[in-house]
Amino acid sequence: MITQLRSFSAVLAVAAILSACNTPSREQSAQAAGSEPFVSASPKAEPSKNQKPVYPATAKRLGQQGKTIVRVLVDVEGRPSQARVMQSSGYQELDQAAVDAVSGWKYVPGRRKGVPEPMEFNIPVTWSLN
Repeated sequence: MITQLRSFSAVLAVAAILSACNTPSREQSAQAAGSEPFVSASPKAEPSKNQKPVYPATAKRLGQQGKTIVRVLVDVEGRPSQARVMQSSGYQELDQAAVDAVSGWKYVPGRRKGVPEPMEFNIPVTWSLN
């Protein structure tokens, strides 16, 4: 029950961050089997063309889990031009793996009045061994 409340609180926190940053509020989700990380991405990402983050072997062995929120600036071509940790998982190795993964993704550029323009998105990456 406590874990469910924490998960719900985390979802509310992410929704508040997205609203405050004027980013899309809906998210697409994908979950891999086994010990692969669960990745929740902006609806502007192209998740079918993007590789899931690689769970670092050391972090897996040590049982490290958590959630990293990465803030990504996407240019007009859909390429990430900047990525930084907005919220740490508590483990530097997991945070770096999340930044590395979303930095290599391709995105659908944001548009205003039909014209592509650079926009920032929060990309949550949840690291779970379950």
